[in-house]
Amino acid sequence: VGGRYSAGTGVGLFPMAAAGIEIEQVAEGMRSMEQALRTVPEHDNPALQYAGMRHALYERGYRLEMLSFFEPRLRGLGQWWVQQVAESEGKQGRGLYPVTACNTEDLHATGQFVQQGTPILFETFLTLREPAAFYTVPASATDDGLGYLEGADFYQLNEAAVRAVMCAHSEQGVPCIELCAARADANTLGQLFYFLMVSTSLSCRMAGVNPFDQPGVEAYKRHLIQDLRQRRA
Repeated sequence: VGGRYSAGTGVGLFPMAAAGIEIEQVAEGMRSMEQALRTVPEHDNPALQYAGMRHALYERGYRLEMLSFFEPRLRGLGQWWVQQVAESEGKQGRGLYPVTACNTEDLHATGQFVQQGTPILFETFLTLREPAAFYTVPASATDDGLGYLEGADFYQLNEAAVRAVMCAHSEQGVPCIELCAARADANTLGQLFYFLMVSTSLSCRMAGVNPFDQPGVEAYKRHLIQDLRQRRA
């Protein structure tokens, strides 16, 4: 099994512990998600639903999936997800190309392409139900036309941005999926790891490819080893 599936093993948990993450909670989150996915009826299974939507959109001609999030602390998870999807699905001339968007930062960059560019992608929004911190916009003596924001919490502003982006992109015809997690904590991280691993493996099975090997990346390794040996000869 490829290393991208090792988040719940010592290989993944040790660096998390070194970074100060409560790995017991990560493991508990993975166990709870495993139990939930094993016991829920198939027609209500969220991992199966997500995999099915991804496969259906691929069959309709979409070739790129953008994982969009509005919480900067999800960047690391997004980078892991890119490898998870690319190495698992990208085989036999098939597979969705995974990219991420950390908003609202990327709305003024790749957001333009999403809104009006070549219609090759669909968007999966990873949102959080509960805020991690509170910060209220203070009052200002400057008449800058932004007085309507005074007293608003940044979580509320972020939520408004999420809904506005979903609305704008869906109106343009971009298919939008929302994955809603509880909060930005270790338990939720474990749940997301397990959920995304299962849904990716299901998507691969639907596409007829093995989710657990990575024969393509072995090609450059062979060339690299051959080149290094020749240089030392």
